[in-house]
Amino acid sequence: MIENIKQIVDDINQYSYEMNANLVKAQKALFEDDLSPKQTLVLDFVHKREKCTMGDIADYMRSSPSAVSQIVTRLEKENYLKRDINPNNRREVVVMIAEHGEAYYRREEQIDKFIIEKFYSKMPVEDLEQLCSLIKRLHHIVEEEIANGLG
Repeated sequence: MIENIKQIVDDINQYSYEMNANLVKAQKALFEDDLSPKQTLVLDFVHKREKCTMGDIADYMRSSPSAVSQIVTRLEKENYLKRDINPNNRREVVVMIAEHGEAYYRREEQIDKFIIEKFYSKMPVEDLEQLCSLIKRLHHIVEEEIANGLG
């Protein structure tokens, strides 16, 4: 039973990896940004929240505030992010998306639209719904197990 599941998981991982690698190559041609994976994670975190603190980012990244500060500083220098003083708490610095960050997400929307039109639209909607449902179920299981401790 476990060997059967392992083979299925290996196949899922291999197909997912190859598909994602191909999509990244396609996207890379459309993106001019040269962001590291950590920079992309920080940018995505800030983008989803619109405004957050350095502490929020450090908690999310499970990293030290100084490490996060280095990442944010680089993204700020390149105008992807900007920092401002929280008017409600002057000791708190908030981080927001800046001009290049907005442009990055506009390009990402165009790329997502291209990928949907080029690839996903070739599958029946019912298959996509089933795939989404299965991934959601697996995501829920992973979240629950992590919350309960992996031991």
